[in-house]
Amino acid sequence: MKNAFLRIGYTSASLLIAGGLLTANAETRNLASVTLSQPVEVGSTTLPSGHYTISTLGDDLFRIHSDNGATAIVTGHHIDTNNEAPKTEIILKQGTEGLRLDQLRFEGESEGYEFNK
Repeated sequence: MKNAFLRIGYTSASLLIAGGLLTANAETRNLASVTLSQPVEVGSTTLPSGHYTISTLGDDLFRIHSDNGATAIVTGHHIDTNNEAPKTEIILKQGTEGLRLDQLRFEGESEGYEFNK
C-alpha cells in the first residue's frame, strides 16, 4: 500500500514538472527570421551583422538571437498602422550610432510592435 502511494506521488510530481515544461515552451514562439547586413542597435545592445530569429518571451517582451550567441532582449509596444503589411518585416531607422530596430510588422496585418528607442 505504501508503494502504491509513493508511485502516485511520483506520477503526480512528474506530471506537474512535464506540464510546467510544456507551459514554458509554449510561451516562447518564433515570429520572424532576418539577416542583418550591418550592425543594428536593439534596445541598449548592438547586434553584429548576421542571421537572427525574433521570438516572443511574453506579451511585449522579445528576444532577438543568432546561432552564434549574439542576443538582445527588448520590450515592444503594440501599435496599429493604417495599412496592412505586404510581408512580415522589420523596419530599421537611423539611431545614434547607426541603424536601430524600430518596428516589427506581420504579413496581412495592420498591427505590429514598436521597440524602445
